[in-house]
Amino acid sequence: MITSGLSKDDSFTSKILFFSAISDFGDINYSSKLFFRLPSPSILCWNIIIRGYSKSKNPNRAITLYAQMLHSGVSPDHLTFPFLVKSSARLSSHRLGASLHCHISRSGIESDKFVQNSLVHMYSACGDVVSARKLFDEILLPSVVSWNSIVDGYAKCGDMVSAREMFDSMPERDVVSWSALIDGYVKDGDHREALALFERMQIEGLKANDVTMVSVLCACAHLGAIEQGRRMHQYVADNGLQLTLTLITSLIDMYSKCGSIEEAARVFRGASLDQTDVLTWNAMITGFAAHGLWRDSLDLFHEMQSHVQFHRLRLARRSFQTKEKKETGLSSDIKVFPSRFLLRPLVPLEGSPSSFFSL
Repeated sequence: MITSGLSKDDSFTSKILFFSAISDFGDINYSSKLFFRLPSPSILCWNIIIRGYSKSKNPNRAITLYAQMLHSGVSPDHLTFPFLVKSSARLSSHRLGASLHCHISRSGIESDKFVQNSLVHMYSACGDVVSARKLFDEILLPSVVSWNSIVDGYAKCGDMVSAREMFDSMPERDVVSWSALIDGYVKDGDHREALALFERMQIEGLKANDVTMVSVLCACAHLGAIEQGRRMHQYVADNGLQLTLTLITSLIDMYSKCGSIEEAARVFRGASLDQTDVLTWNAMITGFAAHGLWRDSLDLFHEMQSHVQFHRLRLARRSFQTKEKKETGLSSDIKVFPSRFLLRPLVPLEGSPSSFFSL
């Protein structure tokens, strides 16, 4: 694209960058390499790459790019700041967010609704609900996104009275609104109110998502409400909700804490390896231990070691093949098989079987 001169076509370049930086099938590292080979990237291209990093595993890189953009003489616009503010929220950096707020004020775009929403969300995420509320009150016609941010901010700070007042004042609510308040009640320890709110949500015709279900399953687990937990599990199946890692782990934890280790094990064994991580394994191992099933717990611990080690070897093989293919254009036929000599303990097992649960 660079050598053919297509990089001078801003429309074409931005489409390539957008796909590689933002789509689920893209690669932000590839996007970055492509971006820095552009002779003079437009503000559109800067915004795309900043947005890509704001949703990546390294949101701090978006801030670095902003500094580079200013140094290169390109001025930010109303589409630049929401993604920078989002990055500071993900980093839980109040100082960085406040600094960006000053840049926004100097740019004269503080009244832009997308910028306002991002600032309310940032201050809420950083625990400064006073600043978040002040900004919220300045919005002429707050959208549901604005309302959700302030409800979530109060809930995260444990001020459930204010969170409920704002929730009840909302002209319209979506699943995010309900999920934020339900999660707030769960974290505040009011599990019965969380479940009551979920029931009200169903009556009003809103469909829950995986985030909602994680919260209500946690409430069921704390109450030992096995029948409600089973109904929640059935709700997940009936509504075709995606079984995310967090949701699977929550189901295992709920069944274990409600006394049905058999159902917990069925959920665990029914999940594919791609649907499990160390937290999922730990939930099942701890569940066995809590029910006095030490042998099952230790056996599963050793099984986890095997799977984790084999997964690491598989990743190493993929990395080697990718590097070799880039360098030589050829693909390796190396096959990796787990060996008992490679399955070293991840943590030492000393004393009683329960010793590794406290690590």
